[in-house]
Amino acid sequence: MSLPPIVAAKIVVDITKVFFDYAKCVEQEKTKRLKIAAALEVQIKTIQAQEKVFSDYLDKAFAEREKLYKSVESAVQQAVSMQDHVMLKLCLEFKISVYNKDALQSTSSLLGVGSTGLLGESGSLS
Repeated sequence: MSLPPIVAAKIVVDITKVFFDYAKCVEQEKTKRLKIAAALEVQIKTIQAQEKVFSDYLDKAFAEREKLYKSVESAVQQAVSMQDHVMLKLCLEFKISVYNKDALQSTSSLLGVGSTGLLGESGSLS
């Protein structure tokens, strides 16, 4: 059983069309994967840069706090030795105010993120 030449030609044309459609699809998928990989690389670099900025900020913020605590502690010791209750109260209130200050307060502007920053609407890590 042999095929008429017109049917055979149509089959060859259809197979050729399917092959080229497949090759086109493979190329499009390859391009999409490259685009996704490039976008991912950009996001990774952005996150790494923000992590460095954030880490440096925290190091500086907590070093400042440590310095304040140490200076207040020496003032507390002096107030205790002099039995100065007013000075002691002021020192402890200052220490509490430093403790209550949010170390993450200015990180959203620092990292260039939205108004909710890294913490989201609730203001806490989730």
